[in-house]
Amino acid sequence: MAIEGRAPRDELVQRIMRQTLGSLIDWSEPVINKTVGPYFPHVFKEHAKERDNLLRECSEYLENFDDELLATKFGNEGWAAKGEDQNWQAGLRNKADSWGRREPFRLEGGFGRTDHDADFGYWSKMAHLTLHEAVCLSLGVEPEMFDKEGLQQAFDSAKKLHPTIDYLRLRREQIRREFDPYDNGYSIDPHKFRAWVDRVQLDVPDKFLQVIGRVDVQIPAATAAGNHRPSRWKGKNVTFKTFGRNGNRQLRLCS
Repeated sequence: MAIEGRAPRDELVQRIMRQTLGSLIDWSEPVINKTVGPYFPHVFKEHAKERDNLLRECSEYLENFDDELLATKFGNEGWAAKGEDQNWQAGLRNKADSWGRREPFRLEGGFGRTDHDADFGYWSKMAHLTLHEAVCLSLGVEPEMFDKEGLQQAFDSAKKLHPTIDYLRLRREQIRREFDPYDNGYSIDPHKFRAWVDRVQLDVPDKFLQVIGRVDVQIPAATAAGNHRPSRWKGKNVTFKTFGRNGNRQLRLCS
């Protein structure tokens, strides 16, 4: 039963959990399909299990208090008032922060994350592609999700790259040597790109083969002239940061 002047219990519990666990509340395990390149779908499962354990620990602690006591201990804003509750909340918040720092980087499971899928319908209508766009599309990844300067810094700064990042680096080098060997910043004709992909039998996603560089795909005049769509990826560019030099966990992608 809600107490006059205080938030209903469910609302207060959610507020306390958000104050305590932060962005962990909104995180969900990504779906990773088998596609081109390395595939490690298990890497996020342990992280998801840890998240569930922290949510359970928080929920079980709050279940110890009735509505009135819960409101007294945490107030309407969800912060513990004093003593043991403050220690509990601070301790669990530290665990949640540690959990967040250990999150696998975005491509650690492979290139088949459904939330990174390339918008092939859009890119198939481009009159030309940059090297960065061609590389990402050949892996089925949305180019606008990744910052090309950040990727290059990652390639240059780490002594040992994670298999997915090394695969991306080698793919970029393959395409660069064919279409822009002297780093002049040349654009890539999608039809020539597709012909080369077919000739060398480059491993690319089925969706790529269905649309990129097909002769029956007509390029609208507005697109050929350089007009751009409102991006559904706006504000979601991802950059890389190095965070260590031991083992495989040397790169982290930060949104």
